[in-house]
Amino acid sequence: MRDPDFSETRMWRGPVWVNTNWLVAQGLRRQGLIDKAERLERATLELVAAQGPNEYFRPDTGVKPPRATTVFGWSAALTVDLAVAHS
Repeated sequence: MRDPDFSETRMWRGPVWVNTNWLVAQGLRRQGLIDKAERLERATLELVAAQGPNEYFRPDTGVKPPRATTVFGWSAALTVDLAVAHS
């Protein structure tokens, strides 16, 4: 967040992405960090439940930035994958 290029709303400069969280959770699982993976997955599911499967989210508030697409395909698909895994 101290990087001069950080932005809460600009693509790939700071926002939260479902696909990135999904990938990080997969890596955590492979490293045996199951509790951390599950916390990240549950937090991601809670974020999408509260805000919808948007393209990306503000890291500080969780809301959809103005330029983010709503009901974004890979966010929706990976949310379904996480929901099935946690059901």
